[in-house]
Amino acid sequence: MTDHADAAASISANPAPDVSVVRQRVIAGILDFLCLNILALIVNTTFGVVRIISGTLPQAGQTGWYPYTATTSVDWWWLALLAFSYFFVLETLFSTTIGKTGLGLYVIPAANERKSWRITPWQAFLRNILRPIEALQLFYALGAGLLTLICIERTKQHQHLGDLLAHTLVVDKKSLPNPPYPASQPHLRTAILLVVLASLLAGCSAFYYYGRPPLVIESLYNTHQLLGSNIQSYQLGTPAWGTDKNNRSIVTYPIQFKEIYHGKMQTCDGKLTLHWENFPSGWTSDGGYSHCTP
Repeated sequence: MTDHADAAASISANPAPDVSVVRQRVIAGILDFLCLNILALIVNTTFGVVRIISGTLPQAGQTGWYPYTATTSVDWWWLALLAFSYFFVLETLFSTTIGKTGLGLYVIPAANERKSWRITPWQAFLRNILRPIEALQLFYALGAGLLTLICIERTKQHQHLGDLLAHTLVVDKKSLPNPPYPASQPHLRTAILLVVLASLLAGCSAFYYYGRPPLVIESLYNTHQLLGSNIQSYQLGTPAWGTDKNNRSIVTYPIQFKEIYHGKMQTCDGKLTLHWENFPSGWTSDGGYSHCTP
């Protein structure tokens, strides 16, 4: 009997998989949360800019102590897309995630939707489209939102909002008569996933060197360190790449900006140089010069 025939026979037998896995789901959620934090660190470090999240920066001419808190991050919706993509891709390819695999859990279709033991891409999409909403819930830092935990605990088959929308269940893999995929398929899908991840990491590395300088300059602007503390707007020209006397890689940008000086707006032209400090420091400002006219 083939793998597909065995799977069809086991489905027609209509067993009742074990859905009493609330504790395992919480732990799996924490593990997935840690994995997402590693991915978010890579994304924020590569594509993020420094943003002031609290406090006030001093303006031109002001003195004294001005405490503020800053973080390097991308826009929130990129992180929401990252969270969705993490769960969607893994559950589409494997009907599980890294955290769920560690706890022996699978996502399967509910009985009335079940044509196989694996979920469809559409079910994976519906199941995870609410992840950004769940991420905003209280206590999500512990791996699951408060509303999600209540939903899992109170529903008959321990389903969260995404499960109810997609008609899916999270079950103990030991209670399944067959795994969702034939033995050969997970290896092939894992190889494909690793190739994609390696390509993404290579792309991030290349961007960190060649594409990040404008983001470093934007970070300087956000923290009032861009050739002046009262710059209102700026525009970069075509960069010139080279090396300095210490044989460090440098990139120099022509820059035009507007700043307020003694209550009056003036236009300035100049140049700004960054040098490469290797990973993880990356590009660092060497300062620059400018000439301003009222």
